[in-house]
Amino acid sequence: MLYQELQLNVSLERVNLVAGLTYFEEEGRSDAEASLSVIGTSNYFAQQAFGNAWSGLRSQNNTLTEPDAEAIGLFLNATVDLTDNFSITPGVRWSFDEKNVTQTRFASDNFGAAARAP
Repeated sequence: MLYQELQLNVSLERVNLVAGLTYFEEEGRSDAEASLSVIGTSNYFAQQAFGNAWSGLRSQNNTLTEPDAEAIGLFLNATVDLTDNFSITPGVRWSFDEKNVTQTRFASDNFGAAARAP
């Protein structure tokens, strides 16, 4: 992550100005480990008769997420002393933001069931 700010401060008789430029950049990475799930989870005899018994493991949810963001901004504030006890501070800001996310989803490798001996 990177954040930079450049300011220019100017003081006049009854006006104080602050002008500036900002820059922000951030990149990230998030690995999601694969999770294993069982294919066919019932051990009951009736379910086994219909083929819904333990038949192996499969890998799923294996993803890589890479976000990145960049922003540039300009700002200007002016504090105007109308009297010795009363001031106003108007300001403006402009910014341009760009955000991208790349997500790679890796294919499941579906572990197969072990072959049974005859």
